[in-house]
Amino acid sequence: MNDLLFYTLILALLYYFCDYLPKQKQIEPTKPLTHSQFTQTNPNPIIKDDAELESTLDQLISEIKQLNQQLK
Repeated sequence: MNDLLFYTLILALLYYFCDYLPKQKQIEPTKPLTHSQFTQTNPNPIIKDDAELESTLDQLISEIKQLNQQLK
């Protein structure tokens, strides 16, 4: 009984590697792959002026200092 199981397993592996697997590699994709033009999530980023960026940065720095004081 063990011999029958062994030979069945050998035949199944031979079929898989010699017949089934090469056929799977030959299948061509049905749809050609295309490249996306945009890689960013937002193709039109909003550009802010320097004054607005500085005020935002100053606000963030002050909030970070306040949080550090709260942790002490």
